[in-house]
Amino acid sequence: MVSIILDTNILRQDLLFRSAAFRRLLEFSVKTGSVIVVPQMVMDEILRLYSKELENLSATFTKTVNGIRKLVVREHPIMEAQLDNAEYCRDYREHIHDTLDAYCLQIPPVKDNYLSDVLRRWKLGLKPMSDNGAEFRDALIWQTALDYALGDKHYPTAFISANTRDFANAHGDDFHPHLKEELGRLGVEMKFYSSLDYFIRNYASDIDFITREWLIENIDWEHMNNAALKHVEEIDCTPFFMNYDDEILGEDASHWKVKSAFYNREVVYFFVVRRTGSDQFKLEISCKGVTEIRYYGISGAHYDTSIRFAAQMFIEVTAQRHIIHQRQAEAMLEILRLDRD
Repeated sequence: MVSIILDTNILRQDLLFRSAAFRRLLEFSVKTGSVIVVPQMVMDEILRLYSKELENLSATFTKTVNGIRKLVVREHPIMEAQLDNAEYCRDYREHIHDTLDAYCLQIPPVKDNYLSDVLRRWKLGLKPMSDNGAEFRDALIWQTALDYALGDKHYPTAFISANTRDFANAHGDDFHPHLKEELGRLGVEMKFYSSLDYFIRNYASDIDFITREWLIENIDWEHMNNAALKHVEEIDCTPFFMNYDDEILGEDASHWKVKSAFYNREVVYFFVVRRTGSDQFKLEISCKGVTEIRYYGISGAHYDTSIRFAAQMFIEVTAQRHIIHQRQAEAMLEILRLDRD
């Protein structure tokens, strides 16, 4: 999981989030359970820029239509069109949420105490402020990003901005030394990326091969079925049998035995939990299966039934596309539904 903080200039490159790079970013978010973070300063700014762009295009549209009117004999219906910029702006705000809320969109606010930090940076000439006091917005965005990362130290943070002048070093491939020193002093794990493509190349491309289809084909299901049997045997099915007694047995159940347990070789969902080494990744996978149960009535008669179960498993995968370890998470195995075949 990664917290992915986006600057205004990144959103402005693709206002509707339809580019190949943005699709890759959102796919990565789903695959890793990562969070998309848009600071309130960025959200306000992108909405203002969108509104301004609409105003400019509307003015151009009106000017063009008036010019055409002077040349044509008969008007086209498009010449009567009225552009409702306020409605378009509302639609765009909804589009942002409709698109990004599914990726756990976070919008950290600008806090009142940020102003004092901005003034401190200006006095000391610290990035992202410049010597003449410009980049006020950048300082607020940085403080918001830093505050957010401080509150979630369990996971790394990626800061994506095309503004290499104020945030990056001379090569544009890492944070400016001022900011890097600050991150180290605060114990925050945050990396700088100058574009979505750069982030994808360095962070997301390594796990492109991990898909549902690849997992289904490469998981050792026989090994996991044996593990499922062991863990299902430890589940107390008594509540199920108590409900089942009157309906099926017509008598009390005395005891039960697990005959088999097997997965249906489907992956309900998965995500990459974290990178465990330079070329290894740990995944959490949710699967379903069926266990066959034989239970006995007090008369000695026995009855067989099937119960569906769900379980989590963890596996480790190398960048060379090999599964090197897989285990079932015992604590997370649970019966979802008790269905009779």
